[in-house]
Amino acid sequence: MSPTDNANDAAQNAGTDAAAQGPPGDLPGVVPDFVGDLLAEISAGGPELGETISEIASSADPAAIAAVAADVAAVVPL
Repeated sequence: MSPTDNANDAAQNAGTDAAAQGPPGDLPGVVPDFVGDLLAEISAGGPELGETISEIASSADPAAIAAVAADVAAVVPL
């Protein structure tokens, strides 16, 4: 197989690989509702994605946001 064939195969498989990545469809019960809403909006994309995410996040319970932020900070080194 030539390098060109490998590149073509990689490009064709990129779409299917991307679809297989990301969070599972069902989130654990301890995840606040707004996280599922955010993931759904991110998956859907759209031209106003930033504004939509801001609206969802600003309407979420501040304690829930703080809990998610703390969990993320615990596993993602900054």
